Amino acid sequence: MPKVSLSDLASLANETSVIATINANNAAIEEGFNNTISRDGMSPNTFEAAVDMNSHRIYNLPLTPLTNSDAATKAYVDTLAGVFDPDLSTDDAHITGDLTVDGLTTLNNLVLTGSITGYVKTSDIGVTVQPNDATLTSLAAYNTNGLLTQTAADTFTGRTITGTANEITATNGSGVSGNPTLSLPTSLTFTGKTVTGGTFSGPTITGGSITGMTDITVDDGGTGRSTATAYAVICGGTTNTGAHQSIASVGTSGQVLTSNGAGALPTFQTSSAAAGVVLLNSGSVSSAATLDIVLSSFTAYKTLSLRLDSFLPATDDVELWLRFSTNAGSSYATTNYSYALVGLNDAGSARNANGNGAAQILVAGAVTAGDCADNTASTGGIDGEISLFGRTSTSRWSRVSTRTVWYNGGEMTVQNGGGHIETAQDTDAIRLLFESGNIASGNWALYGYV
Repeated sequence: MPKVSLSDLASLANETSVIATINANNAAIEEGFNNTISRDGMSPNTFEAAVDMNSHRIYNLPLTPLTNSDAATKAYVDTLAGVFDPDLSTDDAHITGDLTVDGLTTLNNLVLTGSITGYVKTSDIGVTVQPNDATLTSLAAYNTNGLLTQTAADTFTGRTITGTANEITATNGSGVSGNPTLSLPTSLTFTGKTVTGGTFSGPTITGGSITGMTDITVDDGGTGRSTATAYAVICGGTTNTGAHQSIASVGTSGQVLTSNGAGALPTFQTSSAAAGVVLLNSGSVSSAATLDIVLSSFTAYKTLSLRLDSFLPATDDVELWLRFSTNAGSSYATTNYSYALVGLNDAGSARNANGNGAAQILVAGAVTAGDCADNTASTGGIDGEISLFGRTSTSRWSRVSTRTVWYNGGEMTVQNGGGHIETAQDTDAIRLLFESGNIASGNWALYGYV
C-alpha cells in the first residue's frame, strides 16, 4: 500500500469541500515526509519500527564503529575474527584505538597509531622474534626439573648427575638446589681401577700394588731403586739421599758380611781364624721325645759346637744320649758307639761312666741310680757343650767331646767326656734324647768354627 494516500477532487463547485480535501492531502503529505529518512539528518530522522532491507545491502558505512549502537562493516568484523580482506586498501585500514587480533600472524597495509598484541610483522621474524620451530615447540612443552638433555631431534628429557659409592660424590646432581658439584669421598675404593700419573701427597696405601711409577727417592721415603739382587743386602747410597745400593753377591753359607772401609760396599767373606765362632742356628724344645738338628748346610765349618741351656728331662734321674745320622735325619744309628765320661760331684764322689759297642753316646749321667739329672725345673736341668769333629769325612770316625753340669739328690755334678761311632761316615744330623721320657724343655744354639 502507498505510504501517502491523497483524496482526489471531484468538483471545484463547493469551495468549502475543496479546501477541506486540499488541507487533508497536505496533512497526509507532511506525515509521509515525517516517516521518511532524511539524507541531511533533518529531524525527525529515526526509525519507529523495524526496517526490512529485503536482502539488499547498505554501502559505505564507516570502517570502525564508535559507539555500541553503531553498525559494523564486514571489514571490521573480519578484523575481529582474524580474517582480513586481501583487497583491503591502505586507506581502509586506519585503526585509531587498541586492536587485539587473536590468531592473526600477518597484516598487510596496516597503519597503527595505537598498540597491537598477538601480531608479528614478517620483517621481524628471525630478527627480533624466533621463527616457529619444532625444537622450540618441544622445549615449550618441556616441564621437568633437572638438567636438560636432548636425546633425539626435537626430543628433550631431564637428567641428574649421580656418583658412585666410594668413588665419586655428586651434590645437587639435578641442579635444582644449586650448581652440581663433584668431589672425591674421604675413603676411596679403586678396586679394578688403574691410576696413571699424577702426584699424591701423603697417601696411605693398604694392600694392592702400584705399577708404572718411577723409583721413589730416598728423601721421599723410598730406596731410589727399582730392582735389587735377589736375597742380597741393601746398603745406603753414596750420599745421604743417594739411591740405595745392592751388594752384588749374596755370599755362601758360613761367610760373614765384612766392612771394606768408608766409601766401599761391604762384602761377604769367609771369617778369619780370629773371628772364631759363628752362630748357625738356635731354638728351643718343649715336650718332645727328641731334638733333631740337621747339619748338611754347615759343611764349610771344620768344627761345630752345640750349647745346651736348662735341658730338663720330663722323667727324673735319666741319662742324656746322643746319636748320629748319615741321611739328614731320616734315621739314626743305634749301634757301634763308644764313650767315656769322667766326673765329680760336690761331695767329692766320682761320677764316671763308659761304654763300648753301645747304642748311643752318653752325654750326661751315670749308670748308678741317683747319679743322673733330676726333673726339677728350679735346679736347672743339664747345662753343657757338645763339640763335633770330623763329621763330614767319609774316611774317619765322627767324634764328640762333652762338658756338662747338672744336679741330683742334693749334689751338683760336673762331667767331661767324649765318644765316637766306630764307622767312617759323613755325619749330617744329630739327635739328642733322654734315656726315657720326653725332653720337658730346653734351649739350644749351634755354632760353627772356621
